[in-house]
Amino acid sequence: MALTEWHFVLLYADKICAVDLLTDKVVYHELLNLVRPVLAPFSSSSFRPDPVLARPQPDGARPLRLATDPVRKTLWMYTDQAIYELVVRDEDRNVWSVYLARGQWDNARRLAKVRPSSRSAAQSCAGASR
Repeated sequence: MALTEWHFVLLYADKICAVDLLTDKVVYHELLNLVRPVLAPFSSSSFRPDPVLARPQPDGARPLRLATDPVRKTLWMYTDQAIYELVVRDEDRNVWSVYLARGQWDNARRLAKVRPSSRSAAQSCAGASR
């Protein structure tokens, strides 16, 4: 498990998930395909491996741990065979709408900086409630 500003990132043997800290909903889910392909023997006519005969290696990489780099806003996933960088982009793009739905107008307005339409929606709701 790793923690970013707005999410828990959970690492499983076969997938990685991100759970929103405010709503407890899974907002990202990706299956991990860490098995390395073993290429079939070269064909004498083409000098290239036949992609139909490529198959996964039985001893694929196993995810071991996640680490965070809060300065660069990246995560690092370590396996028994490699290190992968997971870049977090635009993590707070929908946070304003959660605060808006909860009636926390100031937080919604502060975080609605990404898109002008979201900022005006947050300001309209804040003005209507006062």
